Amino acid sequence: MNSGEFEVVRYYEDVSGPKFGVAYIPVHRMSFSANLDTVRSLARYAGKIGIKTLILPPFLPYGLTINSNTDSRELSKYALNKANPYIKLLKNLARSHSLTIISLGVIEKSRTGIYASNIFVDGETAQCRFFSRKIVISPVEESLGIRPGNTVELVNDYYLNYGILIDNEILISELAKLLAYMGVEVIITHIYGDTFGYDLVNLLDMLRLLTGANIVHIGSLIIDKSTLVQRTPLIMILRDRRILEYRDSKSALIIMPLKMFKGRLNITLEPRQVRHVINVTIKYFRHLHYIYNRPESRS
Repeated sequence: MNSGEFEVVRYYEDVSGPKFGVAYIPVHRMSFSANLDTVRSLARYAGKIGIKTLILPPFLPYGLTINSNTDSRELSKYALNKANPYIKLLKNLARSHSLTIISLGVIEKSRTGIYASNIFVDGETAQCRFFSRKIVISPVEESLGIRPGNTVELVNDYYLNYGILIDNEILISELAKLLAYMGVEVIITHIYGDTFGYDLVNLLDMLRLLTGANIVHIGSLIIDKSTLVQRTPLIMILRDRRILEYRDSKSALIIMPLKMFKGRLNITLEPRQVRHVINVTIKYFRHLHYIYNRPESRS
């Protein structure tokens, strides 16, 4: 993969300093080698043009998404430990290109169980670890043996503090506030699939209101047998509410100066903003209750 095979989208090109990159790339179901080739090529290009921190989309490296059709044995088979070739590839890329890498939404296998997790690779030391295991798991995830995490964590690329909230975690205000108290500057998030009729930008902006942080929703392109089966947009909401979106079906590398994310707002909500947060939360959880209690959800 080179820049001719994906679009390079640059925001605030006139702002100097190190850059932040988000990979908006296809993830092929059960195509391990193809997915690794894509990551390898894009990371090499990112390193060549001076990207400091690269965020990879969820469901790598196998493209295995968790839903009611997922088999628990299959999930365990494709869960990652530190000996997996994908982990070794990320460490080599970080070491070769001085590139900090966050791989979102992976399935981790540890001695204590299987978790919905994330990977952080330090761009200076190439040390790699799983972090921020998903705390709020769905009934489907629970039925497959996925255990909930118990720690809220930040990672740092020597410039910014990053936290992660996945799916329903963004509606748990205590988690968002805890990240804010810890000094988060960028909250990376992803909601897979249906937002139950509620506008995704409103959900993400509620998170910005609660924390004063910048919000980066990582988009995904899921491919199954050459067919696009799932597309979610990339949305960035800066702490001053500037909104940047990429909703194309074409692969892209989205580039933003890290300087644009530096710092947080001190938030004091006005009454109308409090009502907005409450209304969004109530509507979202009502839909969740309906989805989780449908007969087909329990079967």
